[in-house]
Amino acid sequence: MKILTLNVRGFGSPVKWRYIKDLIRKEDVRMLCLQEVRLSFFSLNNCCKLWGDNDIDYFYSNPTNGSGGILTIWHKKFFQCSNHIINKRFIVFSGFFKEKNILVVIVNVYSSCNLQEKIQMWADLLEIRQGEPCNSWCILGDFNSIRNEREHRGINSSNGNGYKKELQEFNSFIDNMELVDIPSIGRKYTWYRPNGKAKSRLDRFLISFEWLQHWPRSKQYVLDRQISDHCALVLKSNVVDWGPKPFRFLDIWQEDKEFENFIKSKWDSYLVQGNEIIVLKEKLKMLKSDMKGWNKDVFGHVDKIKL
Repeated sequence: MKILTLNVRGFGSPVKWRYIKDLIRKEDVRMLCLQEVRLSFFSLNNCCKLWGDNDIDYFYSNPTNGSGGILTIWHKKFFQCSNHIINKRFIVFSGFFKEKNILVVIVNVYSSCNLQEKIQMWADLLEIRQGEPCNSWCILGDFNSIRNEREHRGINSSNGNGYKKELQEFNSFIDNMELVDIPSIGRKYTWYRPNGKAKSRLDRFLISFEWLQHWPRSKQYVLDRQISDHCALVLKSNVVDWGPKPFRFLDIWQEDKEFENFIKSKWDSYLVQGNEIIVLKEKLKMLKSDMKGWNKDVFGHVDKIKL
């Protein structure tokens, strides 16, 4: 099971077309989800040419006033669709992944930048979720939202009541949908302003606990930015997971008077949703990264000092 998502910022360029075509082959993609296609018309013939195969199917949500456009393509050898809903901000479709004969619901999202429109979209998706008997969900795409301050850097970051409300609303949506923000590998941010002065994690895969039961090794890989101001992401579950690296603790850390307060403040600042195991794992992962930087700032490269 491999799903590719990318906000292409317009798909009329031959360069972008070749890039996606190459990624489909290189990543052995089963399903392709694009946002901001910006084409008034997209046919099955276009999809076949892009994929290089005729045994495929697709859904397309047309752009509004030249903006938007959501495209989902899949190979019928791997997925069989049974139902769908097409909206200007998302495409919801259910069906079976044939490799395991598992019924799933997948949502390709392109969110508005307007907070009230985001809240409405989240409410619409929650209503669909509550009326859907299938619990194996995957929501992906460009959410145009971040979950915490660490997911954004730049000139417009972290202030104002609107900003805090959006963080709260987005995290509440994820929690109410009973979704997990699975581990991300590669780049920390998925969107970059062309001048490099701002960057955010706007794109992601969110999956349900039931999905994780079928594909427990699911991870999202953030690829290098190429043809858009967004990075492509690939959801994979067929990699060998050797488990987490050991969490190393140095006795010298306890000699610092601020060590205990540092650990407590960091731990309390992490916003992670999910069951207790997922929360513990993700918090330890973030704490490990912060402690590495703290160790370097306070003690230097103590692990390289020869005694």
